[in-house]
Amino acid sequence: MWPFLKNYLWGLGDLSLKIFLIVMILFVLLEFIKASGMLEDSLVRLNRFTKHLGLKKQSGMPLLAGFIFGIVFGASLIISSSREQQLDKRQVFLISLFLATCHGIVEDTGLFVVIGANFWWITIPRLILAILLTWLIAVFYPDTSNVENDPQKV
Repeated sequence: MWPFLKNYLWGLGDLSLKIFLIVMILFVLLEFIKASGMLEDSLVRLNRFTKHLGLKKQSGMPLLAGFIFGIVFGASLIISSSREQQLDKRQVFLISLFLATCHGIVEDTGLFVVIGANFWWITIPRLILAILLTWLIAVFYPDTSNVENDPQKV
């Protein structure tokens, strides 16, 4: 019994340390990116891509946060942005759809690769599915934020 418990606790400690290191590295990297101004540049570059998915510039930060750190962090920024009226219902829906399919791609993938998963099989199918679903829904869910109260334009 003792060798089993010893191996279990050693493995648990080892995995916990790896998870801790991955998460800490990501947060230190995020703080460095914020401080250096690279975050704004990244959001501008991200917008070049996301505008084709029907997403506006204001959706960049919640999308990036959810993509890197996971759905909880992304959702908190979605809620905060929508309360500040930076995001309309369509934007919230499209970001949520993308993140539901492809959230925490950096953090989760890092954690799963540590325990032996294949990086490509975790990342590529999720990313492709998220892009296709978001684009398709954006095409069929029209943007009505610029439409005035004119019934002819609806």
